[in-house]
Amino acid sequence: LDWLNATVRMGTDIYRFDIDQNWSQGHIYGSGVDQSFFGGFRNLDDYRNDRTTEAHLTADRMLVDRLNLNATVGAALRQETFSNDTVRTGGLTVPGIYNVSNAAITPTLGQFRQRREVQSVYGSAAFTWNGWFTLEGSARNDWSSTLPKGNNSYFYPAVAASVILTDAVPMLHDNRILTYAKLRAATARVGADTDPYRLRNTYIGNSSKFATQPQFSYTDTLANPTLKPEITRSHEVGVELGFLKGRATLDASWYDKSTKDQIFSITVSPATGFNSKSLNAGRVTNKGIEALRALMDVDIDTQLDPGGELAHLPRRELLRT
Repeated sequence: LDWLNATVRMGTDIYRFDIDQNWSQGHIYGSGVDQSFFGGFRNLDDYRNDRTTEAHLTADRMLVDRLNLNATVGAALRQETFSNDTVRTGGLTVPGIYNVSNAAITPTLGQFRQRREVQSVYGSAAFTWNGWFTLEGSARNDWSSTLPKGNNSYFYPAVAASVILTDAVPMLHDNRILTYAKLRAATARVGADTDPYRLRNTYIGNSSKFATQPQFSYTDTLANPTLKPEITRSHEVGVELGFLKGRATLDASWYDKSTKDQIFSITVSPATGFNSKSLNAGRVTNKGIEALRALMDVDIDTQLDPGGELAHLPRRELLRT
């Protein structure tokens, strides 16, 4: 089928961050070395891997005379992993040997692991009639591991339409002043998840002990097991105009965008035992008008008005036009 294509691809973004810091004995700022010993060291290892696997089908064909279809359907899997390991001591038994076996002070150990996964299915279709009218629609659904079960799915559709008036209306096609006119409109909804590990409070272990008892600390951010995905809705209407064979152009649009159920942390009284709390709250709305105008510097008499249709206008008015 020459009108149907299948694609499977996987990409990964990896970085590793390694630091080895060795301090000899002395008052070195930030080293944390105990001056009664022979120096210290710190080893830090960061690793991050973001991997995306995607498979989709794309169709592009003429359905009937003058009606073209371009459609896509597919699925994606995004997996993120992050790890951090640290080893540190502020005292060495023998100078110059920066190894945990030479630690005069019990090393401080740190280990952190973070994982995140988003599963997605999506589809889109664009119908174009005779090259001047286009109707597009898309839909996507994500399932995120950072949101609670039963509330971790969010759906976001979009619809857009555009019409090229200068091609649709024959009498405008031969207009020497307005040589291009396009109207467009779109509406969409988009969802978003949050950072990992905001649903439950956890204990953080401490490698040192109190007497013979292990030590744990509680997180200072109050988790929220009922978080919902953020939802953003937007609407836009716009126009694109071209004058004098594209020598002057205007692109203007009106938009209305709102986001609800934003996920963020707020400060709470320390008397609660916590410093902040995660929650869905707030609503942000953006409305406005955007416009972009361009005018080329050309010879008006010979290029903009070769037929003399604008000869009755003063040159200043012609430039403004």
